[in-house]
Parts: sequence; structure tokens; C-alpha cells
Amino acid sequence: MLLPLLFLLQDGVPMPEDYVEHATEVRIGIGADGSPKDCTLTKSSGAAKLDEQVCPIMMKRAKFKPKMDANGVPVESSFTTTIRWRLPKEAPKP
Repeated sequence: MLLPLLFLLQDGVPMPEDYVEHATEVRIGIGADGSPKDCTLTKSSGAAKLDEQVCPIMMKRAKFKPKMDANGVPVESSFTTTIRWRLPKEAPKP
């Protein structure tokens, strides 16, 4: 099983040569209670094993403050984000 390290890199910060970065974009549907309701892959990282892990992780761990309508009533909404995967080029040796 692939265990990813999730890092959010600031633009312009160089990455060490022994790492490779992939980016997966997802859209999360958010319920009126702030819980994630659905997750859709909107841009592949090019690495299927990474892409397959994003939505299950987001559905399990993501928490949101509900969006409010003009009357202050919580409503459903969505959120799109990019997950950057920074992984060693070679797997660590046991």
C-alpha cells in the first residue's frame, strides 16, 4: 500500500532533486451541516495510486464551516482544491 506524504508547497520553493511532485485536483460537495457529501476527481496527477487515495481521505477527514445564504441559513456548497503529493523518487530500502 502506498502511504503518501502530503505537503503543500509555497510557490517558488525549490524541491530537492530526489523528490517528485504530483498534483491531484478534486471538487468536494459540502452539505448544509458542513460535512463532505461527495468527492469528484477533476484533474489527475498522472499517478493512479495517488488519485485513488484523495477522495477517500477527503471524505474521511475534511471538515467545513457551512456556507450561509442571505438569511443566515446553512446551504450546500462545493470546494475545489489541489492536493500536492511530494514523494521520494525511489522507495526507501528496508
